[in-house]
Amino acid sequence: MLNLSNSGVEIIPRGVISSLIKLEELYMGNTSIKWAVANQDNQNENASLDELRQLSNLTTLELQIQEAWMLPRDLMFDKLERFKIVIGDIWEWADINDVTLKTLKLKLGTNIHLEHGIKGLIRRAEILGLDEVEGISNVLYQLNGDGFPHLKHLQVQNNAIIKHIIDFAERTHVPDPFASLEKLVIQNLSTMEKICHGPLAIDPFAKLKSIKVESCNKVKYLLSVSMVKGMSQLSELQVSQCSLVEKVVFEDGDASTMKDETDETIKFPLLNSLTLQHLDALESFFSDEQPTSSTPVSLFNNHVTFPNLESLKLSSLGLNKIWKDNRHSFYKLTNLIVENCDGLKYLLSSTMVESFPNLTRLEISKCHLMEEIISAEERDDDDIVTVEELKQIWSRNPDGALMFCNLEEMRIESCQSLEFVFPCSVATSCSLLKELDIKYCGNMKEIVALKEEPLFSMSFQNLKELYVKDCKGMTHLITSFVAKSLVQLERLIVINCEMVKDVVNVEEGKETEEDIIFENLEYLQLSTLSSLRSFCNGNHALIFPSLIRLIVKECPQMEVFSPGSVIARLLRGVELENQRKRWKVDLNTTIQQLFKENQEVSHSNEKN
Repeated sequence: MLNLSNSGVEIIPRGVISSLIKLEELYMGNTSIKWAVANQDNQNENASLDELRQLSNLTTLELQIQEAWMLPRDLMFDKLERFKIVIGDIWEWADINDVTLKTLKLKLGTNIHLEHGIKGLIRRAEILGLDEVEGISNVLYQLNGDGFPHLKHLQVQNNAIIKHIIDFAERTHVPDPFASLEKLVIQNLSTMEKICHGPLAIDPFAKLKSIKVESCNKVKYLLSVSMVKGMSQLSELQVSQCSLVEKVVFEDGDASTMKDETDETIKFPLLNSLTLQHLDALESFFSDEQPTSSTPVSLFNNHVTFPNLESLKLSSLGLNKIWKDNRHSFYKLTNLIVENCDGLKYLLSSTMVESFPNLTRLEISKCHLMEEIISAEERDDDDIVTVEELKQIWSRNPDGALMFCNLEEMRIESCQSLEFVFPCSVATSCSLLKELDIKYCGNMKEIVALKEEPLFSMSFQNLKELYVKDCKGMTHLITSFVAKSLVQLERLIVINCEMVKDVVNVEEGKETEEDIIFENLEYLQLSTLSSLRSFCNGNHALIFPSLIRLIVKECPQMEVFSPGSVIARLLRGVELENQRKRWKVDLNTTIQQLFKENQEVSHSNEKN
């Protein structure tokens, strides 16, 4: 065995490799060896790859070369049992999965190297990457007409000729072209129209688990119904930056002449993750219904089901509506991200609420026309809101709270007209919420809308992190009533909320003698709060048994931490600007001293 991988070796003298006639394993991965050109009559003293011909006992080869011309055309690799060969500067050695025994990554500016030894490796590869391989318009038949029985991972990218991965119109009698294929990645194929063309004689992707298609700007329809039926193992589907895609699934036959919508339900039985992003022309996942101004087509309808889908991301899509009659298709969904979908006026109707009992993470951002997340009814009105108009997250329908009873993480960003996050009735149902992140909501007034003091306890007992930034309409974050429910809160961060006067607000006439205890709060940051007067404006005793880090920066109006007593036995200082730290007697005394010093500096500056 000879291992030169990761060695930094650049020069191998001529004749060294060819002399190792008994060598069985040769590793030269992640190297920049300066190979000589074989059969050239020159004085170059460096070894050439032609010397590999002398290694008749070689069974394992790892090799990385930058240019295809370094490899002799007729070099044979028939005896290799294990190989990892990378040709071209586009591939990163570190990105190659070491689990497989046979990996081949090719960047060939010419097709003359697709002969002899290289074609033999292609037929035997388990992982195959093709970049800029010229002269190939049909991957299956022009690389190996008999199929790829061992191939598990196929990546095809940066090609302006390939129209189809498989063209059954050319040849229909192939035993099983991709009998073992588990992952298919297609990137930047500028002329590709479909993955498969022609009638399917067999199921070519029976073991396929993952499909990723990116930057294929001639594709209008991706998967036929027949293909989907044969993809019973598919668990991941990602389609992005394909500007002409109108439908992900289309009826068999010529998609451009489809007229009849199938009555059959299309099932993705094991699909776990679905990502659709930057698809400007997308109309629906599967539908033959034509959109109109009064009846927009929904992305998902009752013709498609996803019984095991857990993660759904929809980003930068021109949608007007996501769901229609999919009452039980998304039952296992736990993670939902919707961003930059400017046509949406609401996320879902109240009739769809029961479809998401397992949702644990919800992110909504930059949906400029969205007015609410749960709409009490399907709406066909033509009133178009032209600014960021998310007004309320929850409909007045109290059943809306049921959808989020398992919610653990919630992020809201750039919803400029949103005034509150939770109505009181919903806040009582968020017992599993662990993380709440609110950013850039300029009209946000409060997190929980408490127009009347509730008669029941808040349910934020599992919230561990609360992060609020750039919410300029807030005068306080929470009331003392809500604060008492935050028994698990570990991190509280408030940044650049210029109207906030108090983090915890005690309304006049509602003070009690009960202490407010932040039992598990370890980290508290208050930064750039120009109106902040105190952390809490009431006379409650504040107790912080776990607080070890407090940051107070650019809070010039903060006179006292709290008018009542403050107990924070583990705290040893207040962190200020420029990593300074101050402490005097206790927390209230420290904040008062800092305010006094700031006032003196201000008066001094005024005199000068």
